[in-house]
Amino acid sequence: MSIKVRGLNPDETFCCSKKDFLKVFGSVDEAFTVYFGGLGIYSRDEVKNGDKRPCVRKGYNDPSHYILMGMILEKEADRRGHIGFASINILKKAYYSEERRQRFVKEMLPKIYELYKKYRGNKILEETEYGRYNMSVAMVGDKFVIEESIT
Repeated sequence: MSIKVRGLNPDETFCCSKKDFLKVFGSVDEAFTVYFGGLGIYSRDEVKNGDKRPCVRKGYNDPSHYILMGMILEKEADRRGHIGFASINILKKAYYSEERRQRFVKEMLPKIYELYKKYRGNKILEETEYGRYNMSVAMVGDKFVIEESIT
């Protein structure tokens, strides 16, 4: 597993730390990459960009509704040998408390790891058109919500 961490501004945080992620995921497949800081324009301040994300339902641009992270798994490796990635988004500390971070680590990271194990190398993906599993975790009010799709 490869982990890449983007720097944060003083008023920013992640939904979990690199250490938290490694503790749950351990040393998974080398072809899996974790990006702390997300990918592209949607990585910084999801509250601002939430209404532009295609996987987000209308209304997620409200400060109480935002995307914490996403994960994509492929049925086969791409040209660089990658089978998937997780993208941990940058969040404003004002919207994401330490108590929420602890809940995410305790409640959600183990669930996300179970989903990784379930779909990594699963024949379900081979039977679909594109062979891709997409998952995102949103914070809706005070609840964590997992949205999944297989294409």
